[in-house]
Amino acid sequence: MREWNKEGEAEEHLKFLRSEDGVDVYLEIQSGEEIYLVRNDDQQLEIEPNTEIKNSRMNGSRMEVLELVSIQLPSPWWWSGDDIEDMKTKGAIFRVFAKEKEFDIAYIVVADVTGNPQQLDISSLDEGSAKDYDLYLHKEAKKALSGRGMEIIEWRPSQLDETENFKRLVTTYIVKDEGRERQNIALRIRVRQSNLVIMGCFDIEMKDQLAAPIFDAIRSFVILPSDAEV
Repeated sequence: MREWNKEGEAEEHLKFLRSEDGVDVYLEIQSGEEIYLVRNDDQQLEIEPNTEIKNSRMNGSRMEVLELVSIQLPSPWWWSGDDIEDMKTKGAIFRVFAKEKEFDIAYIVVADVTGNPQQLDISSLDEGSAKDYDLYLHKEAKKALSGRGMEIIEWRPSQLDETENFKRLVTTYIVKDEGRERQNIALRIRVRQSNLVIMGCFDIEMKDQLAAPIFDAIRSFVILPSDAEV
């Protein structure tokens, strides 16, 4: 645990991210570590690292997720990371918050969805089956988002990009979420034995600042070598 005894001394080393359960969450600028900030009885600042994040880690300027892929989170924004863990999905979500906004303005998700029967092995698709799968994805997304009070207002047909040794399925759509229009782009790939989704989302009202960086971050993912390849 680190302590700064002088008022304002801690804030020189930290970047505010969000408030969570009455505790302020900051990014320590030097280490890139997400930390919790509270005050003890002596009004000293106590810093507790967020040790709960297990699915991602920083390596240089890139975030490695599940030891499968790495991504470059766009600057100049400060990103807040959390694990995703449930029966069907495992991975990480990285969010950007603006001080004047109640909700995040953008996020990037990297998730292993192999346990979800709705998510196919993209390497098995061809042009015809990709069109059928796109119709299925649209129907399932519409149903899932509707249950959360959201509406798909634009869906573009998924595109299957194929090279000699690799396939990826790209889906873009716009969602209306509590009055906000949000652009989504989902990239589906197969990495070793895992079905991965790399997804970005941003507020359309900030597209001039966010569109290019979010799209570039998704397209510039890197597949990490397996232990056997190192």
